[in-house]
Amino acid sequence: MEALSRVLAPLPADLPATVLVALHQDPANPAGRLMAILARRSAIPSS
Repeated sequence: MEALSRVLAPLPADLPATVLVALHQDPANPAGRLMAILARRSAIPSS
C-alpha cells in the first residue's frame, strides 16, 4: 500500500488520464477498504 500511495499521491485530481490499478486481493478483505484508503491518500477520484 505504501508504494501505491507514493505513486498516486502526487498526481493531481484533474489528471487528464486514466490510472488503472489491478491488485490481487484476498476475498475475505473487501475492496471497499482499499477504496477508502486510496481516497484518503490521493486526490484522484477512486471508483
